[in-house]
Amino acid sequence: MQEALNFYRLLIRTMVNLKFAVVLLLIIAAAATAGTLIGGAYGEEAQAEFFASVPFSMLMIVFMLALALAVFSRYPWKKTHIGWIATHTGLIVIVIGHMITAHYGVSGKVDLFEGRSTKAAEGDRWFLTVDLPGVDRRCRIPFSLDEAPDQAIGRVYALPGGDTLTIERYFPTFDVKRSVVPNYDSEEARNPA
Repeated sequence: MQEALNFYRLLIRTMVNLKFAVVLLLIIAAAATAGTLIGGAYGEEAQAEFFASVPFSMLMIVFMLALALAVFSRYPWKKTHIGWIATHTGLIVIVIGHMITAHYGVSGKVDLFEGRSTKAAEGDRWFLTVDLPGVDRRCRIPFSLDEAPDQAIGRVYALPGGDTLTIERYFPTFDVKRSVVPNYDSEEARNPA
């Protein structure tokens, strides 16, 4: 028991040490540079996968833990610590934001024009939307359109409530057509002149 306690004390002392922080920041800088270069070479999707990977996430967790331990190691705080605590807490919030965005964020684009609003967005991922009869629920299933048709045949997806959806046929060639429909709800659209 005493050995475990000594180990945790040594670990905490190491993580709040300035030399550890400098080495950790250099490792994070090298990893971020690698992720940026991967994005430049292989595209945004590869870059997003790199920054959401387990090794990079673990590095961010160690960074957050070191920041939190550094803040709590100064307790009881003095007025002179306010700026230092705010900076470290701000960095923790930024890292938490990165983790949420990397693992749960949805990317896409929204076309907005002055004075207009929209509820539609174009996403980077395709989803198969299934309306579940009888329960008035809608389920979204991530679906890749890049796969060959023979790979998708017979694929089974679990739906909420214990039901399953089986894709029996898959047509990989289709045309996405967009049509522009004038909005006659505004006076300006009815009288363009």
